[in-house]
Amino acid sequence: MRDHFVAFASDGASVMTGRKSGVAAQLTKLFPKLVTWHCLNHRLELAVGDAADETQGISHFRTFMDSLYTLYSRSPKTQKHLQTVARELDIAVNKIGRVLGTRWVASSFRTVTAVWSNFEALAAHFRAGCDPASSQYDKTLASKYAGLRRKLCSPQFVSDLAVMHDALDELSTLSEQLQNRTTTIPEADKLVRRSIRRIEHMKESPGDKMLEAKAMSQSLSFGSTQLTTNNKHIAINTSQFLTSVVNSLRKRLLVDNSCDNVLNNNTKSLLSELSVMDINFWPSDMDVDYGETEVRQLCLRFNLPFASTRDGYCDFKDTGGRQITQKLKPLVDAIKTIPCSTSECERGFSAMNLIMTDLRSTLVTEHVSALLFIKLHGPPLSKWKPQTYVRSWLVKHRSTTDSRTRVAAATVEGDIRNPDPLWDIL
Repeated sequence: MRDHFVAFASDGASVMTGRKSGVAAQLTKLFPKLVTWHCLNHRLELAVGDAADETQGISHFRTFMDSLYTLYSRSPKTQKHLQTVARELDIAVNKIGRVLGTRWVASSFRTVTAVWSNFEALAAHFRAGCDPASSQYDKTLASKYAGLRRKLCSPQFVSDLAVMHDALDELSTLSEQLQNRTTTIPEADKLVRRSIRRIEHMKESPGDKMLEAKAMSQSLSFGSTQLTTNNKHIAINTSQFLTSVVNSLRKRLLVDNSCDNVLNNNTKSLLSELSVMDINFWPSDMDVDYGETEVRQLCLRFNLPFASTRDGYCDFKDTGGRQITQKLKPLVDAIKTIPCSTSECERGFSAMNLIMTDLRSTLVTEHVSALLFIKLHGPPLSKWKPQTYVRSWLVKHRSTTDSRTRVAAATVEGDIRNPDPLWDIL
């Protein structure tokens, strides 16, 4: 373990990352050279949550979106009515989920996109639901439909929806990039800085949906749906929200150069060491000994011989990063084991939830483990050759009509010839 335990990554729970008694701290005591890493996807969620808490109007937007989710997720009747209206308008209904909840930011983006795509269908459904002359009129929900339509069909809400769409579009792209199993820590740092620049640019140059929303506010129409100004609407402060997102991303995901603590210094040192192994971070004019100091530090981290590794790194530089020799391969393999995200674990949890359903709750741990392994690492179904297993089953299986291994069950004719006296009583 001291030679091969390279890195430990986890979410931000205190039991995992606590500085005194967390799992990472306890492991570091046993393995001082262990690289501990807080999952960047979880850090991204915390950054978005911080920005949402700081911005005026986000809580009202989230409450309205939760109302839509509750209305259509708990009642098949309302879902059917919405689909009927959508068919009349020739609109494909997308599923509406929660926004800025416990799921990752890509899920929030899908929800906002679904509301934008279903906008006209939602407005028509709300109008029919509170109209006594309509066949979809629901007396118990009429007032709720009227309130939701008043909120939905306002230019202020359309502007809020556009702001959230453009911001979450960029954040969801970053989240999916960080979930990629091939993303390294230096590359993740570069992707985060790129997203920060793009979100900062939105303050001066609005995104596509924000420009569309501005045009809709002037024409007071969303397609065929008329918009009505709602003076009671508490709008999202766009500039404040984008600024809060940028500040939160810098605080949560990037290294703070002004901060001088042990954890921050270790992260800066790790980034500088790993960057020399990526050709995208190489300078145009490299010295002869470029990167050798960082390679020496990496060899100390991973308990690798420096002399042979340096020779392999020199060959790596001479070929422009195209060839990795056997001398350098142990260092490359060690670097690849440092994850920037725990998305693989989250995929495992999702797969386990699909396997361990309410109807399959009696599965033992051994079988669940085998099914999980096949789900996560197994080959595609097209490569599976079932002939061997089918022949084995045909030879060894025990059917109900097989009298060679056990007595066959009584047939229907036998039951009729020997009736049970209890049948007459029943």
